[in-house]
Amino acid sequence: MNGTRIYLEFVGRLFVFFTMELFASYQLNNYSASKKIPLRICYIILCAIYSIQTSFSDITLLTVFIEFLYFYIIGQRQFKSCFFTFLKYEAYIIMFFSILYNLHCILINDFYYLESNTTYHTLKIVICKCLTYITLCSYIYAQRLFRLHEKRHYGILFSGITVISCLVLSYFSLQLISGQLGANTNIMLPFVFSFVFIAIAVCLSSYQQILTSLETNMNQKLLLTRYETEQQYYKDVEKSLSAISSMRHDFKNYLIIVGSYAKKGDYESLRAYLSKINSKLEDTTLIQTPNPLISAILNAKSNICQEKNVKLYVTCSFDVVSIDDFYLIAILGNMLDNAITAAAKMQDGYVDISIRQIESFLEIICKNNHCETIRKHNSQFLSTKENANAFHGIGIKNIRNSVNALNGTMDISYNSCEFTMTLLLPNYF
Repeated sequence: MNGTRIYLEFVGRLFVFFTMELFASYQLNNYSASKKIPLRICYIILCAIYSIQTSFSDITLLTVFIEFLYFYIIGQRQFKSCFFTFLKYEAYIIMFFSILYNLHCILINDFYYLESNTTYHTLKIVICKCLTYITLCSYIYAQRLFRLHEKRHYGILFSGITVISCLVLSYFSLQLISGQLGANTNIMLPFVFSFVFIAIAVCLSSYQQILTSLETNMNQKLLLTRYETEQQYYKDVEKSLSAISSMRHDFKNYLIIVGSYAKKGDYESLRAYLSKINSKLEDTTLIQTPNPLISAILNAKSNICQEKNVKLYVTCSFDVVSIDDFYLIAILGNMLDNAITAAAKMQDGYVDISIRQIESFLEIICKNNHCETIRKHNSQFLSTKENANAFHGIGIKNIRNSVNALNGTMDISYNSCEFTMTLLLPNYF
């Protein structure tokens, strides 16, 4: 059984490494991908050497030191961040391995063989290490799906398949160890392990490829949305410049008419005419901010406000915005769409949006008047659309998801005539 023991210990250490590698890539901000392959090769060689030894136990100072050294090197030698990430990793391993180990014992009911068969005990540890890795994969992939605002059936499907594979392996291994299958354990056990682990690897790899494909599609949609928004902005700039040029051409005529009204003392007509000129000037005014994308979004929504007779008031006070374009489009787009839709139902509808930098945060406050009853269900806002046959609140839900992804805060207040949304988003530069 010595060969089987070496094989199982090697596989178990590999899953520990895969878990550590995945955890480091997810938690370390300064993760060095260029060092991934060399460190992987070194660790696999170390696993092979370490598995042959019989004088070492799983929990040794050498093991802990090697794991910390991995975090230290892959984290570009940033001691503080690497040390705290390493501590979080150890806490995760201890907690989830213990939980999964006990759950596995209850499900398989293998207490007798744990005490009487050391090979099965080693096998069980390997399976639980595999389940620990799968749990971490499922969590990280679920977070990526959450960012994409995708349904989570992918995560449920692939996680379910991998967990079931581990349970099937556990049951089959138990039957094999107990001698009920009448097969050679030294030959069949490594073979079955290899087959199931390859199936798990294929399953997780397919899950990863689907996520990558979804993220690529999201980025392409983002680029398309940004391109269309900025193209419309440039068209608005061209239209505004053309209108200003036309007004400059007619400026002498305007002065003649103004002078005529003043000479006659017809101040009522003079005020009306000046108001008309001022209205034309307002139509040619573009909203300009230090961020081209924010400018494009605000001008696009300003055009919608003009079409719906909604007054738009904009206040901007910031220099640099380091927030991802995807979140800017999702937050400002949904926020202004909701506000304009509500304000458009009022005779004197208005939307007032303020964007300003407060220390290391970007504060976005959007106010609008409304005439409808605000409806909520389980702390979720409901759609007020007439054709809504179920509660949706999709716009606010998307904003909340984006704010949570940025580790920001969202506060909503309202009364019978005004709705206010306040966001605080980390904006470091």
